[in-house]
Amino acid sequence: MDGISKLFLELRETKAALEQGFYRSLDSSVIRSGLSQSPRFRNWELSGEGRHFQCFKLPGRGGMDLGILVAKPAFLKDDQPTRLLWMQNLKRLLALQHPLVPPMEVMEGTEFFAYVQPFCESELTMDRTVAGLWEDLEKAMAAADLFLDDYPQLRRYQGHPFVIDFSELKSRTNPGARKGFRL
Repeated sequence: MDGISKLFLELRETKAALEQGFYRSLDSSVIRSGLSQSPRFRNWELSGEGRHFQCFKLPGRGGMDLGILVAKPAFLKDDQPTRLLWMQNLKRLLALQHPLVPPMEVMEGTEFFAYVQPFCESELTMDRTVAGLWEDLEKAMAAADLFLDDYPQLRRYQGHPFVIDFSELKSRTNPGARKGFRL
């Protein structure tokens, strides 16, 4: 067994434990209540933002801090078919069960759209092993007709590496889609 395969199997095992912690910490009613409030009334720490989402840190009640990625108004007001396609792509990504893909839950209402995942603070350097895992994920995504149209943002949660931003997850068959980001 080569180094990547062994690491892949080890990470798959640790991911299972992290998924249990994620779902133990996920309180949908608390998050939905916060999403329904005006942003100035949320008691969530803004930790970063991109073109489509703002990421907030919510201290976990079940032991795991959560990252809540809330759609910005432009993405929220975008036509609903675009969001539905993105959610379908995300479901296909999650079905891959790849160790670099964190557990995630999508939440939406009439006034909000967000997805929740473990909050990964520790940055991760792209060494040879992690690059091999990323290439493996790229191949799995390509087989599922998906690609990440952005550079991979990698972080660690309790030593486990994850790609933390899938806001630019796209289908290769979409008109005008680029063909992915090369390292």
